[in-house]
Amino acid sequence: MSEQYTTMSPQELAAARRDEPSHVVIDLLPPESHSACRIPAASNACVHEMAFADKVAEIEPDHQRPVIIYGAGGKSRDAEVAVEKLARLGYRDIRVLEGGLAAWHAAGLALDGEQAAPSPPEAVPELADGHHEVQAEESKILWIGRNPN
Repeated sequence: MSEQYTTMSPQELAAARRDEPSHVVIDLLPPESHSACRIPAASNACVHEMAFADKVAEIEPDHQRPVIIYGAGGKSRDAEVAVEKLARLGYRDIRVLEGGLAAWHAAGLALDGEQAAPSPPEAVPELADGHHEVQAEESKILWIGRNPN
């Protein structure tokens, strides 16, 4: 990740928002995840969408003001990718919520949205090396067009 960022714990972010409610907090997850569960008053700009830069510019046009971002947490690279993009766009005060939405929830802090908690990440099965048969009639491929870079 770029060195042009600082991290905040969930408790530090909660305290910062109490002291300065105008802090911009951006949820980097897809819109459907943002609708389901988010930090209260967080805006949404999915880091994997082509319009990410435009959405961030609408949310916070001043590149000198702090921009606080969070992704899912865990092994998610949402924040890492967003830091690189925001730095390239000229944002100078990028702050990352350590552990993302999962850490915020684990800290017992309030959430908004249609669900009471973030969805757990989908389990990725570990496959042993070797030959694996695909059951085509039992399989499906779901493709969602997002730009990870």
